[in-house]
Amino acid sequence: SAPVAIPFSSIGISVLLATFPPLIGFALARLNQTIGRGVELSGTFTGLVFLAIVFAIGVRDNTELLDPSRYPKTWIAACFFQPTGGLIGYTIAKRVAKLGNPEARAVALETGIQNLTLTIAVISTSFRGCERTVMLTFPLIAGLLFAINSFWMTVLGRYLARMDTDDEKESRRRFGGRHGLAEKERATGDTSNG
Repeated sequence: SAPVAIPFSSIGISVLLATFPPLIGFALARLNQTIGRGVELSGTFTGLVFLAIVFAIGVRDNTELLDPSRYPKTWIAACFFQPTGGLIGYTIAKRVAKLGNPEARAVALETGIQNLTLTIAVISTSFRGCERTVMLTFPLIAGLLFAINSFWMTVLGRYLARMDTDDEKESRRRFGGRHGLAEKERATGDTSNG
């Protein structure tokens, strides 16, 4: 098999196209929270539809991917991909960014999800034919395991939430789960939780 020519310019354009919409969303959210939430929801819905279509087409065109005995090493790596991303995201959120437990758990789930979507988008737009099929093998298998990994990671996160401090639980109740402590700090001027 001949070496694969990596289309760096195409990959760069794909990454820019993938990062530009969130930047617009951040700017709109800063201007108007209602519009920002609407853009966030539409982006989430669009991403889910994109993933569903890519996985449906990918599995339809590559049914052999459903057989772990044909790609055992890829299946093993795919099993650990999202949990590893989540663990790294959680660790960085807690140790480097000094986020509270609820925020760190949200980061853990998001890091496992986002890198898979970006990977599929970049490969889909940068490669053609057989090269694309080979390159999509891992992301498609990891995507098949996405629901399973997301389920147990969410269950684990909910279990760990029971161990949150009273301050974190109150913050979630008062200010909402996603950015509770950050919102509390802004509202009260108290930054002692980090």
